[in-house]
Amino acid sequence: DPGTGKSWGWTDVADLNYDNKEMRAAMINDLLMWVSDKKIDGFRFDVAHNVPNDFWEDAKTKILEVDSNQFLLAEAEIAEQMNNELFHMAYGWEFHHITNDIAKGEKDVKDIDAWLTKDNEEYKKGIKMHFTSNHDENSWAGTVFERMKDSHKAFSVLVSTFDGMPLIYGGQEEPLDRRLEFFEKDDIGFKDYKYADFYTKLNMLKHNNEALWNGPHGGELVKLADHRKIYAFSREKNGNEVIVIINLSKDNQTFDLTRDIDQMSELFTGIKSTIKQGTTVNMKPWEYKVYSK
Repeated sequence: DPGTGKSWGWTDVADLNYDNKEMRAAMINDLLMWVSDKKIDGFRFDVAHNVPNDFWEDAKTKILEVDSNQFLLAEAEIAEQMNNELFHMAYGWEFHHITNDIAKGEKDVKDIDAWLTKDNEEYKKGIKMHFTSNHDENSWAGTVFERMKDSHKAFSVLVSTFDGMPLIYGGQEEPLDRRLEFFEKDDIGFKDYKYADFYTKLNMLKHNNEALWNGPHGGELVKLADHRKIYAFSREKNGNEVIVIINLSKDNQTFDLTRDIDQMSELFTGIKSTIKQGTTVNMKPWEYKVYSK
């Protein structure tokens, strides 16, 4: 850890000396081999916040010279790195921790609003990757069922339709209901694919509806309810629109719709509905509705 000088216990990696110019050149040459020879789509850079930014500047420039379509993901959440366009996407760790706390009843929708305001002020470039689980969370913090319990699908809907790009961790469609070994090979054991249809519908909506596309290519998130437990919003782009309503609590909730839902299909039922502004909507614990056109 550069901050403390103490080992993180990662016995399978080297402590590289970024003051060594020859080492930097060799690292970048290795990256370019994967781009030019193996034709990969991009990189996820581990612990990107503990590598000097001038290395990332040099690496990005050379990578994009070979292939301008490369996608660069930082395992980090540093505004400076994103605003200087060193990466295209960063991890949404802070948002993820808020969702974990909402699932435990310790925070609510107002904390999402506060975070989103702060994040928009700090981050002027790039997009965030949002998730309910990943390899670190599963092994060290617990499965989605341990952390989020009955709310895990509600939060999957949120991260799939929110402003950003969703991550689906390996095995979530199975579902993966145990912690994987971190440093050893551990088979997920695919068999049931219980949630495959659920995630397929979310992915297809994200792919097909321009309102949910990433960054400037998608629609702005507009809140539709001033409520501490109901998170409702719309996104619209070039005639494509999605309205999302989620009860982020373990209790029944009601709220008055602040706009019309006009002949829009609900994603999980396939039913086309018209609901007038001012209608009182009843939502069961952790219930979600996704309307689109």
